[in-house]
Amino acid sequence: MLAEAEDEKSSAFVISQEDIDSVLLRGSGFQNGKYRIYRQFQKNEDGKSNIDFLKKEYGTGGGTHYFPDGTQGHTWHDGKGIAIEKYGSSTNPDLVLSWAKVEKRLRELIKNDRYLNEKEKDHYADYLESEEAPQYEIDTQRKMARQRFIDANRDLPPADKRDTLALRLSDFIRDLDGYEKDMFENVERTDLANVTAEQMEQHLGDPATVQQLIDFLALVQGKTADVYSRSNAWRFSQELMELYPLRYVYHEDDVVYIGADKYEIAAFDENAVSLRNPDFPLFGKELSRADFEEKLKENPANDHLKVVVTEKQSVQIPSEEKSDGIKFSIGFSEHPAFYDRQFNDRYTDLSFALGNYLLGVLDEKQHRERESKDNVGWYHKTDFEITATIGGEDFHYEGRFDIGDGEGDLISHIKNFYEYSLSPNCPFIPEWKKQGEDYYREKIETLQWGRDVFIPYLEQHKALTPEDEKLYAEIMATESDWFRVPEDKEATLAERLVDFAEDVSPYEYMDALEVGETKEDAIQKINNDLSNPELVQSYVEQLTEWLEELEDDEQKQVCRQLIDEMTPFLSIEEVPHYTVELTSDAFADPFIIRDNTVPYGEDGQYYDVDGIYQTFETEEEAQEYADTLNSAENIVKLFAQKDEERSQQEQPDIQDNSDLIGKEILIDNRRYVIESISEISGDVSMRDMTFANAVGFPINRVEKIGYIRSLLSKAQEEKQPEKAVSPVPAPSEPRHNYRITEDTLGVGGAKEKFRNNMAAINLLHELELENRLATPEEQETLSKYVGWGGLSMAFDENNAAWADEFKELYVSLSPEEYRAAMESTLTAFYTPPVVIKGMYEALERLGFSEGSILEIILPSLIQRTGIIKKCAFAV
Repeated sequence: MLAEAEDEKSSAFVISQEDIDSVLLRGSGFQNGKYRIYRQFQKNEDGKSNIDFLKKEYGTGGGTHYFPDGTQGHTWHDGKGIAIEKYGSSTNPDLVLSWAKVEKRLRELIKNDRYLNEKEKDHYADYLESEEAPQYEIDTQRKMARQRFIDANRDLPPADKRDTLALRLSDFIRDLDGYEKDMFENVERTDLANVTAEQMEQHLGDPATVQQLIDFLALVQGKTADVYSRSNAWRFSQELMELYPLRYVYHEDDVVYIGADKYEIAAFDENAVSLRNPDFPLFGKELSRADFEEKLKENPANDHLKVVVTEKQSVQIPSEEKSDGIKFSIGFSEHPAFYDRQFNDRYTDLSFALGNYLLGVLDEKQHRERESKDNVGWYHKTDFEITATIGGEDFHYEGRFDIGDGEGDLISHIKNFYEYSLSPNCPFIPEWKKQGEDYYREKIETLQWGRDVFIPYLEQHKALTPEDEKLYAEIMATESDWFRVPEDKEATLAERLVDFAEDVSPYEYMDALEVGETKEDAIQKINNDLSNPELVQSYVEQLTEWLEELEDDEQKQVCRQLIDEMTPFLSIEEVPHYTVELTSDAFADPFIIRDNTVPYGEDGQYYDVDGIYQTFETEEEAQEYADTLNSAENIVKLFAQKDEERSQQEQPDIQDNSDLIGKEILIDNRRYVIESISEISGDVSMRDMTFANAVGFPINRVEKIGYIRSLLSKAQEEKQPEKAVSPVPAPSEPRHNYRITEDTLGVGGAKEKFRNNMAAINLLHELELENRLATPEEQETLSKYVGWGGLSMAFDENNAAWADEFKELYVSLSPEEYRAAMESTLTAFYTPPVVIKGMYEALERLGFSEGSILEIILPSLIQRTGIIKKCAFAV
């Protein structure tokens, strides 16, 4: 040993072989020095050449060294060799190795594969590539790395190393020589020569591809001259055959040989197989599945039935492959084009090609109307479903198409959905990731499949057939009737009731219609309701209320006649408010509670106060719940009746309140004038005069007569000589109430709306910074802010057409403002003044001149944001 050969050193603290090796395994101390030493010794040159190389590589120098036992020492190398100091000093080292001895020991370490560790071996090929070494040298090292990886998993059972099979097999094939890869031509799969591990994993799910890989590996074993390729091809083929064994897969009418006799498979199931003799049709036999497959093995003539069966393929009963197909249906549409007036039915079951084409045509027509300043259109929501079989796999897609938004046909709409969902800026991605990595990955894979497979499949099925063209012509022939008001005819009770409601209370009538519902739909609904005494009672109660409020004698006469005609439809037997109904015994909880005040055919299921749909496993449980609801309702009605009786007893005789009409009264520091007083209810209707000249519509308030008289009496008692009212201190700057006069506000292209929004935002920042009010000119700029509804493209950093706008928006807003603006693109849509004006003109044509109007969204908006307080400040 080298340590023993150092006769000149007789210290008791001898440097061990392990200590010497630890110094040599450090290398020269320079970057990639260890790789350079290793490569030099791979050249197999003589000792003198290696020593010269080592002197040059190490040079002169030294440093601290930590020995395997943790002792700190030093090393020094120069022209004489390497000095090792563990217990001695720099002037008296423990051991000095000459370069000849260093060269000898390095040769031994490299020969015994102890010089480079596993990590260094794996990256040695990368070093050679960086040094532009010959390609054969790089390829050799990569093959050695692959072989180490394969050897590390060699002794594991195939099932235990299945998760690395795709990686190991793809690496092995990719590193084969060119002539070896050419053997893929013999199995007609040259595309497998350079696949990634992910692609190989997909191929391993296809039985035909697995068989082709096995055939290819067999060719490599028999024809390659490389031992590495031959041995590993054999190992991989054995692994594939064990993981994917050959099974007999058969179908009806397949030819099989039982013994020496030829048969055809007549039928089979999971238990038995029926055979027929083609030469003697009257003679056949039946075998159990197990016996049948055992007999198949006895005759090599049945080998044509052997196929590789992967994890994705059934190994018991091969199912018949589903043929590709596509089915399209309309669930509901607000557009009258989908309604067949002649047959009182809807066009719901259309071919996909016709549905795609028709929606595209309707969208284009509606979009032109929406863009016109003279005829602002609206959306018509349409629910649709697509069920397709693609490559034997079933796929279901359902969504909502907004006719008039300008997307084009249905394929364009679905394509936009996939592109938006797969974009980096999709706001739903964080929520998907919260569901877990597996959920997120599966979601993205499904979306990618839709984009890459489903969309091209739809493109292949958009050609109209002659039947489609005929039905399309029939639908478009009714275009003139889509929005036509039906002509007068002999009116039925339901028709006269609808006409009366429209005449007496047009606003309530319009509000009662559901979205997309026509007058004919309302008449049909009332006809259905006449069979339900509970609903008839509600109509009679409504007519009775109107009769008390009407002043026109002719309208009163019509109202009394309608009440008389509806009375026979009332039944003596009272139907409970809530009853039990069986939906389908296929459900686990088939019983529901029905609200009988809802017309039959509509969603009359009972929902609790939290909006939860109630279902029950047994009829007894459901009936008990319904009885509880009915009892609670009766108790409430009883208390209400008692309160009404008590109120009537306490109510004084009706007095003449006409003297109060026109009087002014101060309530909550606001000035009101009394306009009318109801003799029946005692309600006092007052108009707010505080801002009468500042707003364009009346603001009314209703209070009880007793409360008003008490206020007037108190005011009379406390009346004192008028004092001069101190004026409210004027603000430091003049205030200007701004009124929108431009009807085209909010009308225009997306870029124009963006520019107006940014101008308003920048101005607002300037006003806040300067702490001042806006001038009239600046108020006009602020009024052009229309929100971000429909401008989602401005938040898409990948949209080249909006790149400048995206940068401007991102810089101008804070992160919180940016996030809020982006979220509002799907919820905040500005209603242009021309639309608002059109709505009020329509109300005037219906007979509405003045009264209290509440925007539909306002109640929930008040609850969420306190917008009334904000409006008060704005005024």
